[in-house]
Amino acid sequence: MHDWGTDPSEYADSLLQNFSAEIESWQHTGVRVDDWAWESYDIADTILYPELAPPVPTQTPVPVHSCTDDNNIGERMLRLHIFAAEHYQQIVAPIVEERLVQAGIRLALILNDAAKPTN
Repeated sequence: MHDWGTDPSEYADSLLQNFSAEIESWQHTGVRVDDWAWESYDIADTILYPELAPPVPTQTPVPVHSCTDDNNIGERMLRLHIFAAEHYQQIVAPIVEERLVQAGIRLALILNDAAKPTN
């Protein structure tokens, strides 16, 4: 885990250095948005949500056709009065850092793919 108060450029360099061994494999995976979404779901379900106080119940996946199809999840979650104590922050910080680097790599893959000439 890195100091969150660091200069953004220094922090970005530190993250790239910390995850340099994984970056190439993330790049070679290609654009797999559905897999990325399920990966996030699995991390939340098995690691992140159980550590919250009170524990967050996992939502049953339902088809979503627009942002308004969320069944008021934000409001329902707010009513749970969840808090992220220091213990939780220590557990999730390395995961958040890894996901941040993955998001940057994956965004670059998507943008590179979109910028390819169409012949």
